Amino acid sequence: MISQPAVSKQLSQLERSLGRKLLERSSRGVTLTDAGEVLVGYADRIFALAHDAEMNMRQFDPLRTGKVSIGITPSLGTYILPKVIVYLRQRYPGVQIRSEMQSAERLKSLLEDRVLDVALSPVDISSKQMQREITCMEDMLPVVSARHRFASKRHVTTAEFLTEPMIAREPSSHARSLVETALAGRGLRVEPAMTFASTEAVKQAVAAGLGVGWLSRIAIEHELAAKRLAIAAIRSLHFRRPVYHVRPRSGPVNKLVPALITVFRHAMRGTLPEKPRLTLQ
Repeated sequence: MISQPAVSKQLSQLERSLGRKLLERSSRGVTLTDAGEVLVGYADRIFALAHDAEMNMRQFDPLRTGKVSIGITPSLGTYILPKVIVYLRQRYPGVQIRSEMQSAERLKSLLEDRVLDVALSPVDISSKQMQREITCMEDMLPVVSARHRFASKRHVTTAEFLTEPMIAREPSSHARSLVETALAGRGLRVEPAMTFASTEAVKQAVAAGLGVGWLSRIAIEHELAAKRLAIAAIRSLHFRRPVYHVRPRSGPVNKLVPALITVFRHAMRGTLPEKPRLTLQ
């Protein structure tokens, strides 16, 4: 806000520059002189033209009118991608977002064919033609039904947890491989009692009390809040895996990608505001 003395000083300088009085001061107040009326007309047109120019320049701003194609693996796509798209559309309604939810191998093929601007995956699908960075870390947690005796137990040993029927993804799953490799490094091995082809099926089976399992934190937010699932208090048996964003190494970089990655990272951390006020840097 400009102070009154500063305004008066600038007005005096303008009057001297133009060689004309712009305001008349009297006991009844301040009024515009004829020269002041003419200048106000020009000022109105200048501000209107500036506003028009700004609005027209926005069509060249990729954060307002650009297009971006994103690929994502099924677990991330199911639980995180909707939040990302909703946020971006609220903040930048002119942006067009195209998404592909595919296996990691399929995403790699789409990147190589330049169908995608960026892919998000917990599997490293980069190659010599690709550039990849770790976007964030994904927590894999030991999970039980909220009705399970472990749900209210302050400390559960690894041995106790592994005696329970294990619900797991199919053998080719990256999440299952991560857990099994981590367990093998501690000399532990477990044979799943049931296997499913999706994270959602594993989650529902555990919530129904059919066994225990390891699930990503992002997949169980609603069930934890609704008290359908609980995290078993195993102090030394939490695993983390990196989530990568991968894009072609050569060629122009879509300027929407950094904004998308920022929003994705906040969505994964649970720090994405309900209303779009996030500064994308």
